Amino acid sequence: MRVLSSQLRRGPWPRETRGGPGATPPPPLEPSGVPPVPYVKYWYGNDVLWVMLPQKGVLPTQCDPSSGRLVTKYPWWRIQPGALQVTAERLDGPTKEFSASTGDVEAYGDLGFDPSELAWSSPGCWRITGTVSGRGSLTITLLVAKLRGA
Repeated sequence: MRVLSSQLRRGPWPRETRGGPGATPPPPLEPSGVPPVPYVKYWYGNDVLWVMLPQKGVLPTQCDPSSGRLVTKYPWWRIQPGALQVTAERLDGPTKEFSASTGDVEAYGDLGFDPSELAWSSPGCWRITGTVSGRGSLTITLLVAKLRGA
């Protein structure tokens, strides 16, 4: 079953934001798969991975008091079997530190839901790429922002 572009819900995507390019909208091509949870807004994916895009392209984070880094939990949905690896590159300034920990294949299986914890050294516009065991990848661009009061 293919998802028609009219079936996809898309958020308001900023073309530019302070300090960087902001989030990029999904490409005009329709995805080749079906969102894993169709009633959740803003799913975006391909034949390898799906992610739930945050509203307005802004990914909220909290400061980890032990490391001083900005962290968030982020869900991925694997269409292809294998382990998930996540990398990131800052687009609006120097790329400093980024790290990701993902779910263990033994604990979560080699398909479907895979939770991740992503950690950045600084807020900004970041290109984030998830890769499944060399089978392919999905790249998104989000504005990483610290939650107010966090």
